[in-house]
Amino acid sequence: MRGEMDGQLGRTGLRLATRLALLLAATLGLAGCGGSANIFKSSPLDVFSSSSKATTDQPAGAASASASAPDVECPDVSVRTGAATLMIGSKPGEGEPSALDLRYQGSIVRTARECHVSAGVMTIKVGVEGRIVTGPAGGPGQVDVPLRLAVVREGINPQTVASKLAHIPVTVTADVDRVTFTHIDPDVSFPLPARLADIDSYVVYVGFDPGPAQPEKKPVPVKKKAKPIAKKKPAPAPVAKLKPKSAPASAAPPQADNAWPAPTSAAPPQPDSAWPAAPPPANDNVWPAAPPPK
Repeated sequence: MRGEMDGQLGRTGLRLATRLALLLAATLGLAGCGGSANIFKSSPLDVFSSSSKATTDQPAGAASASASAPDVECPDVSVRTGAATLMIGSKPGEGEPSALDLRYQGSIVRTARECHVSAGVMTIKVGVEGRIVTGPAGGPGQVDVPLRLAVVREGINPQTVASKLAHIPVTVTADVDRVTFTHIDPDVSFPLPARLADIDSYVVYVGFDPGPAQPEKKPVPVKKKAKPIAKKKPAPAPVAKLKPKSAPASAAPPQADNAWPAPTSAAPPQPDSAWPAAPPPANDNVWPAAPPPK
């Protein structure tokens, strides 16, 4: 009876070992396919501290200084909205490429930070891990990844406290379709605010910053030389026609000394009164006479 149980246990263990071996082989095969990263590969960001507090300088011989030193929060790292993806097309300078013109696409997959305070200045060590994937128009080549780190004091009027831009060269070979890149900046520094509690409004933003798209310069058209315009010859002046000479007019008769013409005949003598003669006397009554009696 005991021998039969040992045989069953042996067969069960063999099956489990076989399944684990197959699973491990499949995992390793997927890790090597398409240039994907190995699942057992470590990242430089693994060594970052996970503490949310900033470390401080401790003077020599002051063992209890840490107990009296105030705790300063380490600002969080966040991927900037609108800057989480990098699009590189086959026609640079034309803005965001179309799906078929996409050569490379970048993304941010992981961030980390550590903070240290010394003499009123906070220094943040920021780590960013990203990935470049080839697109339909992509292939082997060198990719310039513009990555910006910025410390912003959020509020009604956000203020940029510190900002740094880095260009990371990434090489894409022919046997992979994706490449992982890592960028670590150990010195993002800025002075602490007057009120330490205000450090809670500070955020470390990371993201891609390719800058404004530069429009493609069009060739300047060559101006053709204009043909010289032939000058028109002035038209000859018209010849004035001579009018025939007219015969001289006969001499006018001599005029009298008086410029007014003489009367043709003597006017008849007028009466003394210029008014016409008075009409004959009328009846005193202007009304018609009464009819005769019957």
